[in-house]
Amino acid sequence: MSPKWADSLLDNGLRLLAVRDARAPVAELRLLIPAAAADPRQAGLTELLARSLRATPAATGHSGASWDGAWLRVHSSLPAHDWATGLETILESLRGNEVEQPDYPRWRAGLVNQARARQRDRGQHLARLLRQRAFAPPGPPSDLPDPALLAATEPADLLAFRRRLLTPAGAFLVLAGDIEPAAAVAAMAGAVRRHWPEGEHRVLPRPRPTPTGDLLALSDARETRLELCAPSGAAADSPAAHDLLVVALGAYADSRLALRFPAPGCSAAAGMEVIGGQRMFLLSAQAAAGRGAELLAGLHVELANLRRRPPAGAELEAARTFALGQFLGVLDSPGALADKIATDLCYGRAPDWFSVFPQRLRAVTAADLALACERLLSRRALTGVVSGDLSGKDLAVADLLPLSGKSTIWW
Repeated sequence: MSPKWADSLLDNGLRLLAVRDARAPVAELRLLIPAAAADPRQAGLTELLARSLRATPAATGHSGASWDGAWLRVHSSLPAHDWATGLETILESLRGNEVEQPDYPRWRAGLVNQARARQRDRGQHLARLLRQRAFAPPGPPSDLPDPALLAATEPADLLAFRRRLLTPAGAFLVLAGDIEPAAAVAAMAGAVRRHWPEGEHRVLPRPRPTPTGDLLALSDARETRLELCAPSGAAADSPAAHDLLVVALGAYADSRLALRFPAPGCSAAAGMEVIGGQRMFLLSAQAAAGRGAELLAGLHVELANLRRRPPAGAELEAARTFALGQFLGVLDSPGALADKIATDLCYGRAPDWFSVFPQRLRAVTAADLALACERLLSRRALTGVVSGDLSGKDLAVADLLPLSGKSTIWW
């Protein structure tokens, strides 16, 4: 049975959604605010905002914020009996006119050190390259802070960020837990009107995915890493079919990639990610030093087989059973349910997508999966980055994608 829910769109442009899940005495809150200005400091400012939220009174529960390059996400786990007080405290903190000056230098120094460590991480480096290549210039804003910009950010910058970005227009406020949805929506509306001014809808247009259809190769003697992505959600497609294809390819123990690489040393998985506010198919693979050619050869076989023979029959039903079980399991957790709804809203889905998705998943046919293969796995749809101890011959034999005609970047 689908959860009981209620939603409302306020005059100031904020959409409210409340869902009842009484399995735990908590209320999970998710606030999503779209980017309103191109600012290279936004990722760092969001981390400072998250740090300030964690320093607010205990009424906010376990709270924080994150930035994915297109959306600011505020999350909080609140006691079900007093969630309204927690929401008021969070909104007051977000709109506050003060920053804890004695603590600010310490917060910033810790975040700068974290940003430097992530900048050196090879996996993060590949992810950044993939983001840059998969979108038309200037591409999506970075989801990771620049250490130099973060180190130069002052309290006044954080206050200006709050005033500039934290507008209700185009935002979503989701609440899931042991609550009465209609009453919760009314209480949320009252809190928003008290603490947030009227908003002007000034959302930036989302970046446009522009697949390159080729592979950028980097040299790395320590290991091989591969990232492939493709835009998902074309108007003619079934989003449920895209999700089911991902499961069959590489999202559970009996998927094709899991069966292809059962032993340690080579692994691959598939999933859906929000990149630059767009829903993207993502395939990630990794191999120990000396096994890169084996990894790429295995991926070549599986992708070629998938294009020729999309999942059908028993394979389709096994993937469907797993996907339905996984999705219904999400509905058992208020926090995971709130995350699912928030992610769907970022994709541009309707607020009730979580309640209709199981029916859509049950209706997916083998023909739908064949179309999903054509959309997601054709060479023209993919963009790739690989790093490893691979020769030009290894890459040519693997024949995953043509090599980029641009200058090869050496690690």
